[in-house]
Amino acid sequence: MSFQDKTSVFFDDEVSDRERSCFELGISLGAVFHQFVGTPVGSNSVEEVKQAIQSSIEEQPSVKKVEVEIKRESEEGYSALRPEDLEIKIIASYGDSTVTGKLAYLEKIDYPLMWIVNID
Repeated sequence: MSFQDKTSVFFDDEVSDRERSCFELGISLGAVFHQFVGTPVGSNSVEEVKQAIQSSIEEQPSVKKVEVEIKRESEEGYSALRPEDLEIKIIASYGDSTVTGKLAYLEKIDYPLMWIVNID
């Protein structure tokens, strides 16, 4: 039995697959931001932290793919992850709808923005 089959009884019939996939994407992007900002990361652990973010978010049943980039000011030493360091792309799907979203720090607005890139 699929995730959709197990959960569809909880949703109002007027909530479309498109709306549900967008909701699942938002939850996933928010989870990345609120779980991992502040995580200690050093020059020897960047790849492990990237993998931990990817693996944990991919556990969510509606998430199909996660791409993680960690941009650090320096390749040396220890620091904590900041919003400015993260660029995340997530593809989530529910029913017949697939949505792609991103999390990235945008200097122009001085804010870590989460947005929908496209909906199929």
